Amino acid sequence: MNELSDIFEVDRDTIGHWFNSWEEEGIDGLKDDPKNGRPRSLTEQESTEVIQLVEENPRQLRRIIPLIEERFRKKVSKDTVKRTLKRGASLGKGVASR
Repeated sequence: MNELSDIFEVDRDTIGHWFNSWEEEGIDGLKDDPKNGRPRSLTEQESTEVIQLVEENPRQLRRIIPLIEERFRKKVSKDTVKRTLKRGASLGKGVASR
């Protein structure tokens, strides 16, 4: 269980819960429960690309937003970009982690 805990970066109790859910409900027991709140505007891949764009063009957020909107065909706000950078910093990625 320690190896699984390290691989998935969760504690042993979570791994135990996953095993119990599997035994009780099969594959359905491993599905995520519905989340509260609004879904994220950008996918993980898009978020990674946004972080890379900001790394290439620091201090030019106003110019980057139109690039993001054109590339992903999604309307994004300055706050969305900032949240994406902050989330990337918490994961140890990108500009915001410096």
